[in-house]
Amino acid sequence: RSSPSPHPITTRSSLSPHQVIFMSEEYLIPQLRQDAATALLGHLSPATCIDALQIGDSFDLPSLRMAAARYLLDHWSAISSSVVLDAGMTTRQLMAEVLRSSR
Repeated sequence: RSSPSPHPITTRSSLSPHQVIFMSEEYLIPQLRQDAATALLGHLSPATCIDALQIGDSFDLPSLRMAAARYLLDHWSAISSSVVLDAGMTTRQLMAEVLRSSR
C-alpha cells in the first residue's frame, strides 16, 4: 500500500502555507485558503502552533484554530518553556488565549 502523496501546497510552492492563506484572502480564493490550512494542520509543531492558532482565529478557520489550541494544550510544558512571546505577553496570557480559542 502506497503512502498518501504530500499536499501540493507543501511540495510545489516556495511560499509557506501561512503566506498562501494571506494571499488567498487578498485574491478571494477560498479553496486555496482551506488547502493552506490543511497543510498547516499537517505540520503543527511547537514552532508553528502559536502562529497557526492566530491565523485560524484571524481568518475564520475553526478546524485550524481548534487543532492548534489542542496541540498547545497537549504540549504546553514544552512550548511554554521554549516559546519566545511577543513583547509584553506572558505565558498566562497565552494560555488564556488558547483556552478562549478552544471554545
